[in-house]
Amino acid sequence: MKTVTLFAALGVAGRGHAGRRRRGDAALDRRARQGRVVEKHNWSAGPSASGDIHRVASVIALLSLPVAALLAAARQLRDAAARWVAFGGVVSLLCFTPILWAVATEPWTGVRWWRAIPLGGVARMLGLAEVVTLLLIAGWAVSRRRGRGSATSGRSPARAALR
Repeated sequence: MKTVTLFAALGVAGRGHAGRRRRGDAALDRRARQGRVVEKHNWSAGPSASGDIHRVASVIALLSLPVAALLAAARQLRDAAARWVAFGGVVSLLCFTPILWAVATEPWTGVRWWRAIPLGGVARMLGLAEVVTLLLIAGWAVSRRRGRGSATSGRSPARAALR
């Protein structure tokens, strides 16, 4: 299956400084006008080494933020903002569990893990949870910096960040 890339329509083939064209823009424009295609991986041939590297890096990246949030909040759970950060970390980890379930049950079900779950939906849910967790961490940092991060404040980190 091939995907047509329209770089020019997306504005990728932009201008350099002072309106001058950058090197390579002409070739990019030409490929976009010709409707050149970018080959997608042929899954009937099986997984590739670059795909394996991508999956390992993704797992590391997607688990690092929730684990870091839990570790950062663990010592200060009396602080309301820290509890919100810990909650965000737990939700992010829970959003990752469908992927773990699909990988773990593949030997018994015979269904490849990326087909066993709605991978796009899980990825969007996980991405949203991680962004919210990151915003909670930022709000907690702002509230601590402003001196509003006491255990009795009861404010959410989002409200503390807005003040």
